[in-house]
Amino acid sequence: MWHPRITGDNAYTIIDSAHDDYQLAGYIRLMMVNPLEQRLPSLAVMVHAHCNRFDIPWLRDDWVSTKAMAEELISPHLGDLWGRGSDGDARRFALQKEGMDVPPTADGRFGLVVNGVAADGFTQSAKLLQDGRLTDLHSQDWRHCLSKLYSHIDNSARDLHWGEQPARHEHVVLVRDKLPYSGADGHGITAAAADRFDRQNKTAPALCCARGARRGVKKLMADNSSMLHTLKYLELISRYIVLNAGKKATLTQRMQSASYIIGSLRRARCFVASDHASGLNLKDNFMPRQTYEHVVLSCFSSAIKLLARTLTRYKTTRAALDKSGSNCCEIGFSELGGFGRIAAGKRDYTANGALEGVSDINTLLSYAYEGEVSMPRE
Repeated sequence: MWHPRITGDNAYTIIDSAHDDYQLAGYIRLMMVNPLEQRLPSLAVMVHAHCNRFDIPWLRDDWVSTKAMAEELISPHLGDLWGRGSDGDARRFALQKEGMDVPPTADGRFGLVVNGVAADGFTQSAKLLQDGRLTDLHSQDWRHCLSKLYSHIDNSARDLHWGEQPARHEHVVLVRDKLPYSGADGHGITAAAADRFDRQNKTAPALCCARGARRGVKKLMADNSSMLHTLKYLELISRYIVLNAGKKATLTQRMQSASYIIGSLRRARCFVASDHASGLNLKDNFMPRQTYEHVVLSCFSSAIKLLARTLTRYKTTRAALDKSGSNCCEIGFSELGGFGRIAAGKRDYTANGALEGVSDINTLLSYAYEGEVSMPRE
C-alpha cells in the first residue's frame, strides 16, 4: 500500500491531517490496451489505487488525458485508439452513449449511410476525423451482455415477454430432461448449463442457445405452443454469439445478425410498452433498461467495426470482435492473484503488488508473442 512520507518535526501533524485530507483507496483500477487482433496480447498500461467513487466529469477528464497518452505512446505501434471498453458500469456507459448516440448522417460521423440517408434504425455512429481515423467507437463487453440476455429468462422477479408469451428457461430444462444428450439429434445441454449452478459461467448460455438446444425446443413445441416464444428468443441470443464470436459467418451475415438483434429488441420492447399488451409493463415483463441499452450499443459497435473495412485507412484491418469489451481486464485481475500467472494461493494483493505484478505479466506476454506478428507500418 502507499503511505505518506513522514519526516521532520511535524510528523504528528502529517499523520493527523492524513485522516482528514487523504482519500482511502480500497480498490485497484486497471487500464489495458486491447488490440483487436488475435495474435496480439492485451497489456496493462496503468494501475493505480482508487476509491471507486469517481463521477462522470472526473472520468471524462481522465479519458481525455489517457487518450493523449495513448496517441503519443501506443498508437504509433498498435494502431488507432477506437474507443473504450466496459462491462456495464453506469458512469462509463454514460460517456460511451454520449460519444455514440449521434446519427451517422451528422457531420464528421461514420455509420451505415445509403445514398446520403442513414439506414433505417441505424441511430448510433462513431466519430470520423479529417485524417480518416475513427474514434468514439466504444464497446460493451459482449460476454457480460450474453450472460445478462440469458439470465432474464431465468428470473423469479420478472417474466421476459417475447411477444404475447414469455420466454422461459424451463423449456430448455425440459429439452435436457426429455431428449437425448448425444447423437445426431442430441441437444448437448450439460447439467451445469441447465441447472445454472454458476450464473457467471458464460459457456452455459451458449450451450442453452446452441443448435441442438433449439432443435430440441422445436421438437417439443407440438405439445406446448408457448415454447415458440422461447425458441425465437434463443435464436436471437444465438445470433448475438455469432455476431461477436462466429468463425464461419461472413461479414454480411454478421451485419444481418446485428440488424436482426437491434430490430427484434426494439419491437419486443415496444410491444410490451404498447396498449396491445394488456396488463404488461416494462418493469415486470421485459429486460432491464440497462441490459437493453448495453446490448444495443454493443451491436452498433460491432456493426461499425465491420463497416470500418470500407474506409481506406482500415481496408486491411481484421477486427477480432470476440476481443471487444473489457474481458481483458477480468483476465488481468485474475492473473494477479488466486492461481494466476505469478502467484498461487494468494487471493488479495496490494496496490504496489499489483503494479509489480502487471509488469511481470506484461513481460511474460511479450516473450510469448515476440516475433509472432509484424505490424504494417504506413
